[in-house]
Amino acid sequence: MPATKPRLVEQRRSPQREELARAIDALRRAERAEQANRAGLERADDLVLDAKARLSEARSQVDKAREADAKAVGKALKAGTTPASNGALQKARRAEEAAADHLASAETARDDLKRAVPELDGATKTARQRVEQLANAVIKSEVPAKRLIEEAEAATAALIEKRLVLRVLLGFGNDLIVDEEQKARVRRVLGADMPGALGSVQFQDWSQHPVSVAFAQMRQRLAADADALCQCQFPSVDHD
Repeated sequence: MPATKPRLVEQRRSPQREELARAIDALRRAERAEQANRAGLERADDLVLDAKARLSEARSQVDKAREADAKAVGKALKAGTTPASNGALQKARRAEEAAADHLASAETARDDLKRAVPELDGATKTARQRVEQLANAVIKSEVPAKRLIEEAEAATAALIEKRLVLRVLLGFGNDLIVDEEQKARVRRVLGADMPGALGSVQFQDWSQHPVSVAFAQMRQRLAADADALCQCQFPSVDHD
């Protein structure tokens, strides 16, 4: 059985989640309208091609009827009789007119659908941006950022102290650490790249770290389901 997505259970939605739920519904309506218009445009293209083929055939039938009419008139003139009215030519002309009208209607409908594309695309884009903003608002209201900052500050200070001690122990020409394996480990620790602010110079792709991936997945779940749990698989981070 497929794994179920974690969701809130028997809990009233917060105002932020209620607003997010409405935005998700609006996005889905915008996406359905956009998809319906694009599907209609594809069918309109097919309809125009078919209408052009029918008009071409109708014009061919008019040419054939006109040729047959000319032969009939010539035959009647040679026989000294009055040429009869050619019903086949009149019928072919009516069919040609109907085919031309059908093509014009198809092209007008296609043009209307084309004109609607930018507006519908823009509405979907705006709705999607609104969902992303509100998903961020839910995360902001539920992830304990203040406590995480305080813990990160304390952990960073402790880490700096330990790195400085290791730096001195490794030293330059000192033999305070003689074990080669330990020296290699210290060098790896001191040379390790640490995640900085987004956009800063990095020596590895921290966006692929499990924590970053989990956070991105959390945002994706919230953007699709206003009742999705706002939690990540952080080894040492709890949520209020």
